[in-house]
Amino acid sequence: DSGSDITKFIAEKKDAGVWKTVDTGTGTGGSVVLSDINGDTATINLYHIAAINNCSGKVAISETVRNIVLSSSTEGKDIILRWNNPFVGEPALFTIHRNIGNGFEEVATGLTDTLFIDDYPAFAASVATGIIVYRVSGTRYDALPGTVESLSSAAQEQSIENIMAANAFTPDGDGRNDSF
Repeated sequence: DSGSDITKFIAEKKDAGVWKTVDTGTGTGGSVVLSDINGDTATINLYHIAAINNCSGKVAISETVRNIVLSSSTEGKDIILRWNNPFVGEPALFTIHRNIGNGFEEVATGLTDTLFIDDYPAFAASVATGIIVYRVSGTRYDALPGTVESLSSAAQEQSIENIMAANAFTPDGDGRNDSF
């Protein structure tokens, strides 16, 4: 609440059944940024944020959320992405971000499933490096405009080698497909 006197906040992570503080901060204008800088991005954890009053008491606690853990694998010419929904018991909308060596770009938006199959041959010629990096962002299905998205851990795949060999040749002296 941007009109509130509360400006102190803590982020807590559930560890062995107990909520433990992972970050503290102050909020202004209805916004606060907190993070878990020592968080294990390969493990799904539960988090919430608490508003702290002047007596150091928790006066409001957010809904519980999870970090997004993204995994990838290849099956033939497909790159398979799988991730968890960070919003406990709620539908979400997801966006796939892919970096093929020129920075991240959105490749799919408005997804409601936690599985995505990327067709490698569709973008293979544009891969600038040997590594393809993916991230997934997500928001609650009914999120208000301006809501900050949750962002996954990064998943990497090696580019799939495509060896092209001619299946015919035309020895007509034009410089194209004249030899095999």
